[in-house]
Amino acid sequence: MIIDDGSSDNTGMSGISKFLKYNKRWIYLAVIIVIIAAAASYSTYYYFKVYLTRPNFDDESFNFISSDSNEYVKPGEQITYIINYKNTGNRDVDNLEIESKVPEHAVFISSNHDEILENTSGALTFKVGDVEEDRKGTIAFTVEVNKPLDDGTLIVFDGAKFNYKIGQDAFNREVSEDLSNKVESSPDLNNFDLEVVDINGGVLRLGDIIQYKLVVENIGDMNAPNVEIKSNLSKNVTIVESSITDSGEYNGNTVLWNIDNLEINKPKTFSFKVKVNDDLADEELITNNSALKYGSDVVIEKSVEKELSLFTDLTTSEAFLYDVNGGHLWAGEV
Repeated sequence: MIIDDGSSDNTGMSGISKFLKYNKRWIYLAVIIVIIAAAASYSTYYYFKVYLTRPNFDDESFNFISSDSNEYVKPGEQITYIINYKNTGNRDVDNLEIESKVPEHAVFISSNHDEILENTSGALTFKVGDVEEDRKGTIAFTVEVNKPLDDGTLIVFDGAKFNYKIGQDAFNREVSEDLSNKVESSPDLNNFDLEVVDINGGVLRLGDIIQYKLVVENIGDMNAPNVEIKSNLSKNVTIVESSITDSGEYNGNTVLWNIDNLEINKPKTFSFKVKVNDDLADEELITNNSALKYGSDVVIEKSVEKELSLFTDLTTSEAFLYDVNGGHLWAGEV
């Protein structure tokens, strides 16, 4: 029988203790070296993978887009967009280009930035160049809202895209804002006029020809669809149907025109002729009532009248005086 009194374990533990006792300084040094190496490795990782790669244009308090306009705009008004940028990263960037686009229903007018590329689709590219760390700037450009434009049309700005390089690597950053404007517009058809002309001249007589001219112009900032012009004839005249212009229609003593789209600043003239009836009494009034209708509630009315005369018209007559005695005319001569 072998009896283990534990002396071998004690011998082993005693050896380790002696090793630790006589090599403590070297062990501490090794631990310190390991810690320093780990710290250096982490610092290197942090510098290259975290510090240097901090996003350059992600800070929304410096990189954003604003506008100088109110919520509502009129056709023909201008809107200025301001693109703000700042390199909040820890590295300089190369060749920063900011891409944007002119909103639909608007045209590019100007910019405070000289180096700008514009193409036919409305895309804009602003060439900023190198941007050092912590450097900031703004780019502003102005557009004009189209005219005419329908009421309620939205002018929506799509934002911008930052394209840049750091060394050989390319980066991009989208900057978007909720920027939109609503158009307020309407047609203005108050330039509606009714004229009457006696083709025969002089005073109005039985059988004379009268021409009516209706002139309308849209001076608003929106084209007017579905405009109706109606001219009601006097019971004392007869229409000359062949004289009705611009595809007007005669029905039930009324001449009617339907205009699909009345564009702004393009006056239109409509006309027709009537003949005064031959069976009228003296001093009859020849009246025409015309109306322009747009939509359900816009009605503009005009009225003209001419007074009929049955007396002889002497406005173009001439009188001559002759001295039958010849020479000068003296008192008592015939």
